Amino acid sequence: MLDSLYEVKRYTLKTQELYGVDETIEVYNVNVAGIALFSVLPDFMSESNWTAMELEDIQESILSYREFYTMVVNKSLSDKSGKKAMNFLLVRKENDQYWIS
Repeated sequence: MLDSLYEVKRYTLKTQELYGVDETIEVYNVNVAGIALFSVLPDFMSESNWTAMELEDIQESILSYREFYTMVVNKSLSDKSGKKAMNFLLVRKENDQYWIS
């Protein structure tokens, strides 16, 4: 739902030529007072990078727009080490089904 409030660019990268395995990396650039980059990396243990999930099972863990914005801005302003990683799972909705990365 980030794309309803922020500019989101989605890129799909193939790993075959660089790493020798035929997998996909999905990259999302979200323009939130600067760029927040989200990567969905291959899951080598399963057939998919996304898992179907019921909304009720993840509802309490979903950040509001304000929480998301505050976390991204605070992280970029407070962490001077250059390490900007945060551990999130992305949720996408296709038709009436929810998927987590």
